[in-house]
Amino acid sequence: MSSTATGIPLASEVNKHVLAAPFDSDDADIVIQSSDKVKFPVHRFLLSRASTVFGAMLSLPQSDTPSPTATQGPPVVELPEDRQTLDIVLRLCYPIEVRLPDGFIEHAQLVLEAARKYALDSVMERLDFQMKEERIVSVQPLRVYALACSYGLEDLARRAAKETLKEDPLDVPYSSTLRCMTGGAYHRLLQYHRECGRVAAAAVNEENVTAWAGLPNFSSSVLFLRTKTCHVPIWVNTPLGHIIRSVLRQYLWDLRDAVAVTPDANIALRRSLLQGVMRSVSSCAHCAGDMYSDITKFGDMLKSNMEEKISQVSLVFEQ
Repeated sequence: MSSTATGIPLASEVNKHVLAAPFDSDDADIVIQSSDKVKFPVHRFLLSRASTVFGAMLSLPQSDTPSPTATQGPPVVELPEDRQTLDIVLRLCYPIEVRLPDGFIEHAQLVLEAARKYALDSVMERLDFQMKEERIVSVQPLRVYALACSYGLEDLARRAAKETLKEDPLDVPYSSTLRCMTGGAYHRLLQYHRECGRVAAAAVNEENVTAWAGLPNFSSSVLFLRTKTCHVPIWVNTPLGHIIRSVLRQYLWDLRDAVAVTPDANIALRRSLLQGVMRSVSSCAHCAGDMYSDITKFGDMLKSNMEEKISQVSLVFEQ
């Protein structure tokens, strides 16, 4: 590939990667050039409508003195952002559907910073909306939370904070993105995480078993119904005097300990926890057939109960 004396690829060669809609229009009247020499033919009117900063910048008179290599075409405005950043930002200035690329989190801070720098309010709103998508917010939620706090995106911060409940925050790998949020914002997240863990663990207790055992779904459940035919006769009394299988108590204890640290209600249906219950009754032909269905229903009920309690915990948003 030919290049300039400085080793930078010629713009015409690099630019072949970006000349797709909306940057392939024949009536583009201005060109935005990135720091890495990629040219984006765009429409001055749309950019001016999207940003007063762009409007003022693009209305400035261009030099009348052509450079030795100048060719006929729209004027070129050079910006300090790289091509990946400008590709996303400029697309979002157009009234078209834009899907943020996979791995967007790696470029998110540069894109958000450009949107703020150029006062692109509509672009910031679109980023706020699209970053809430599961495929983006759930991949590295702590980084998304940090960015949301830094750029004042409260709804996104709450969505990301909820996603962080799926892992212990101290186990999350370090990223330089985390430096963009304040210590106060991180402290608020840790408080939220701890309170969610507290209410989730409180929802998993033996006192609730008495009430659950009386529900129609469990009135004849092998989890609670004591029969003479059961070959696994290991039962214990709950604090309120109800008799349950000891393995069910162990399931509750294990679940409670897990959600206290990682308050993700889906843990109630984690295979390793359910299999522990299943193995305990595998030797009993009478109970084994119904145990999977019953413990799964029980786990679903626990999951719903924890989700309800967690939803009542509110993050204190802080930039």
